[in-house]
Amino acid sequence: RRADRQGERGRGQGGGIPHGNRPRPQQIALNSRIAACRDPTEVFEEVVKAGEINVRLNSVNLATALHRVAKTAQGRGPFQNLQQDPVYLSLLRMVEKGLLPNSGEFNPREIANTAWGIAKAGGTSPSTFKALAEGSAHRTLAGFKPQELANTVWAFATAITGTSGQERLLLATSVDQMLTLAENEIVQRRAYHNADTEGGLADFKPQELSNTIWAFSTVGRHDSGVYAAVVEEMKRRNLPDFVPQDLANSVWAIVTAGHACPELLAQVQEDALKRGIASFKTQEIANMVWALAKADHPIHPLLASVASDVRKRKLAAFQPQELSNIVWAFATQAFKAESLLDVVEEELLRRGLTAFKSQEIANTAWAFAKLGHTAEALFQTMEDEILGNRDLEAFVPQELANMLWSFAKLDHGSETVFQELSGEMLRRGLSTFKTQELSNAVWAHATNGHAYPGLFLAVETEALRRGINAFTPQDLANMVWAFGKADHVAALLFESLQREFEIIGQTDRGLSTFKPQELSNILWACAKTQHSAKCHFNKLEASARGVFTHAQGDAEDFSGRDDTTSVVLEVDKELFRYARTGRAAELMFEAVEEELLRRDLSVFNTQHLANIAWAFVFLKFSRFHKLSLSGTRLLVAVSLASDSRVNEFAIEELRQLGQVVLATRKRAAREMGFAKKVNEALRRYHLDMDAPESSIFHQEVSSVLRALGVPHHNEVKVFEGVYHIDVVVGKGTPTDPKGHIAIEVDGPTHFCAGSEEPNPHTALKRWLLRREGYRVISVPFFDWRTLQSEAVRRAYVEHRLTEIGWDMARMELDESTSPLQPTVL
Repeated sequence: RRADRQGERGRGQGGGIPHGNRPRPQQIALNSRIAACRDPTEVFEEVVKAGEINVRLNSVNLATALHRVAKTAQGRGPFQNLQQDPVYLSLLRMVEKGLLPNSGEFNPREIANTAWGIAKAGGTSPSTFKALAEGSAHRTLAGFKPQELANTVWAFATAITGTSGQERLLLATSVDQMLTLAENEIVQRRAYHNADTEGGLADFKPQELSNTIWAFSTVGRHDSGVYAAVVEEMKRRNLPDFVPQDLANSVWAIVTAGHACPELLAQVQEDALKRGIASFKTQEIANMVWALAKADHPIHPLLASVASDVRKRKLAAFQPQELSNIVWAFATQAFKAESLLDVVEEELLRRGLTAFKSQEIANTAWAFAKLGHTAEALFQTMEDEILGNRDLEAFVPQELANMLWSFAKLDHGSETVFQELSGEMLRRGLSTFKTQELSNAVWAHATNGHAYPGLFLAVETEALRRGINAFTPQDLANMVWAFGKADHVAALLFESLQREFEIIGQTDRGLSTFKPQELSNILWACAKTQHSAKCHFNKLEASARGVFTHAQGDAEDFSGRDDTTSVVLEVDKELFRYARTGRAAELMFEAVEEELLRRDLSVFNTQHLANIAWAFVFLKFSRFHKLSLSGTRLLVAVSLASDSRVNEFAIEELRQLGQVVLATRKRAAREMGFAKKVNEALRRYHLDMDAPESSIFHQEVSSVLRALGVPHHNEVKVFEGVYHIDVVVGKGTPTDPKGHIAIEVDGPTHFCAGSEEPNPHTALKRWLLRREGYRVISVPFFDWRTLQSEAVRRAYVEHRLTEIGWDMARMELDESTSPLQPTVL
């Protein structure tokens, strides 16, 4: 069988033209003239002259003409629309005729040169490529030399790239036919090859191997056996034989098709470092680092070399896609090269973003955000580009979600750009968005605080339609965290999630697939959602009482009013919904709690530990329960895991632990063990820290107190800096709760969205201040903004002080009637 195929290859390579079709002297002379032409016009003139003297162009003439047109037309403006030229079209028709069965023309070399010439010139003629594919099938590819085979598949892949609609559909069949033939041929050659015989892929040059797999990868034939054959051949050879372009294109194609081989990728990195990045062109650098990063292959040494090299080059030489792919690779590998990012930002600001495609803008934004590289000017330029110059329809779903995520991650972006990007998502409908894109979108809004209730409701509805199982643990955790952060009570979703957790809990693996961050985010979301549900419940309960009060005041009228009854029934239904949500959140919390008790908490990072402890304390406080036995065990486990790492906690994490200590330890117990370590760390952090700057609202309240002659202190640091009290009223040391009133000046951020109920942090702070002995007054923004005159404000403040026990005559707190204080959890 091997001998048969070698004979078949020999027949195809030599003497393949029947005697009757041998070139005549006029055709040989014509071919020489065509080969000497300096531009397509000269080629076309030779073709026209040949027709005038009745010289028929044979397959050699046609292949040479099309090859020469492609060679001489590159970069020349007048020849960019060759497919409209009548002479060029006549050449294509002659090719199609010459490829018919039994024509006796077009050997493998001529087929390859013809296909290459058409594709290189930007041609996409479906009928010609169909004829080339069928002609190749009729002749078989056994007679194709490696270069002819590689050039042919390269041409077919190039032709279909960039086409669309009907033209693409027509080309697709021919491309599929040609690549199927090529795959079968290459796989067979590999099978027949061994170390003692020629053939197989050993006679393919590096460029031919590279062009072949580039073609297969570009058209999306990712399950082909060609990749294994080429990877095997590349590993067998010395990579220095590959020029940088072939090396970069090969690794790009292999990784894009999902056939990454760690051993080969390591060889590629080692070879690139040996030969030096300076030997690679801009596109080759971009393709190589993109591919290696995409394969999740560790390449920090290579990236360091790339960063050093790129900074030395003129970035104006890089195409938008190349810059985008390079920074994307650095971000994917979590390799932060500040100086590289700085010069890339500078270059993008210099040239502007007009020439950048939506994908390139989105990938660049994602890379900068992923690396945490603040680039305010660049992101402002991106925002201006999106709002002023871009049609958002050009952004695919992933790009819209990535832009939102990137703006939020770097705390940039106006409410307008968030509304525009999310509005585009809603206009399209969310069915085409992946679960990660849905969770990233709501995460971005929740993080940046740009409310968009319509998006949250749409994501909740879409999540319910797909089912909880459609989401990865990370996407699920991010989504429920965002709902909690934005005070969006997703009642049905939480119930569905709670049921799913119940089912998962009964399996052998349980919640073991959830990472620490995912568990801590879900815990936090449960606590926050339970509180938000309670806020809405209280608000609706007050509304219901108002309806009944109104109805009872006019009993005769009430008996016949269906509208009042329907309002009561609707409010009752909503009350039940929020009650169910709170219960579902608590049950979910308990499921996560049980999983955490099975985990080794020493592997959790400090943020996870702080969030777990805070969420647990807050949920139990919010529900007015004491800690359960499992809750006590969990807090003990968190304390043990944190005890030796207290100095690793960031300031916000320490403040969370401080709140946990306040909520769970009596005063005497705070100066021993873990609690003492937390307090000492807080003390060190806050030693030289300035007090926060008071808001205008705060200053107005303080001004009224001064006018009334009430002694007070502003921005009082208490509990080792866990909290600052806005105003402490009373004489003596303000950090001593005895005889003092804590006034909290509460702006909109202190309340649940659309409610007058305090949010979790505010509610817990008030509770802890009362527990420590302060009398607490909240001056909410919605009260203050109704007080139009100084006299009215004074009366309001005086009333609030006296009702809690302040004696305006003696200017001190009357502690004879002390309100009940909350107990320790």
